[in-house]
Amino acid sequence: TPALPPDWELLNGYLVGPGANLTNANLAGLDLSNIDLSGVVSGNITGPIILPANWLLVEGYLIGPGADLHGADLSAADLSDTNLSGVDFSNADLSNANLSNADLSAAILVGADLTDAVLTGAIGNSLITRLNANSVQFETSQGELATAQGELVTAQGDLSTTQGELATAQGELSTTQGDLSTTQGELATAQGELATAQGEIATAQGELATAQLQLTNEFTLTEIVDLRPGSTMIEIIDGYATLSMALEESTDLINWTYIGQTPDLSVLAFQGEKFFRFASYPAANAQ
Repeated sequence: TPALPPDWELLNGYLVGPGANLTNANLAGLDLSNIDLSGVVSGNITGPIILPANWLLVEGYLIGPGADLHGADLSAADLSDTNLSGVDFSNADLSNANLSNADLSAAILVGADLTDAVLTGAIGNSLITRLNANSVQFETSQGELATAQGELVTAQGDLSTTQGELATAQGELSTTQGDLSTTQGELATAQGELATAQGEIATAQGELATAQLQLTNEFTLTEIVDLRPGSTMIEIIDGYATLSMALEESTDLINWTYIGQTPDLSVLAFQGEKFFRFASYPAANAQ
């Protein structure tokens, strides 16, 4: 048996000790409970195995404080309540893994895939702390996002309502403008009719003034009244009034018969008023 460094043993043909590479090793039935496994590299290990406290065989990997699990495929692995302090998880696949309440003090997580990993209660690593904080923040952000989306939907509904009201108002405005145009047209027509009526009134007033002037130049009211039955108006021609009389006879003062006419008498018409009358005188040679 070769001499081995302290903390190392040869078990079933495998050198087992701190930092040993036990990948693909068949360790079924071996008792490793008293061996320091810190820094051990593993994968595809066959068990069952008796392990030290705080160590587990999960998905073919030896998992415990200080284990070297860089690049390990531990997706969906259940590592809850496990002591993973000092474990090297660099570039390991921990997606969907359950790390709730795990102790990750001094664990190396550089490049590790923690997509959808459960980290509730995990402690001891600044990255995990940040991830947990980010998870809370993410949940908060999702809540705020949901609220914002609800408010957006409400705002969109309000916008649709406002747009509908605007369309209605525009329709009413168009109707009002149409009514206004009709009213303006009717007003223009009425103004035209008013102007026509005013023109007709002006014409009538002019004709009335002309008639009044003509009446003033003809006769006064007194003169018109004086044209009583039995009076005769004589027309003036070239400044002369021509007078003539017919002679009639009657036996009963009811029926009269024309018997002759006096010669015409031309009288010069003067300016102003002048009166004439007829008088009967006996003939100069009457007996």
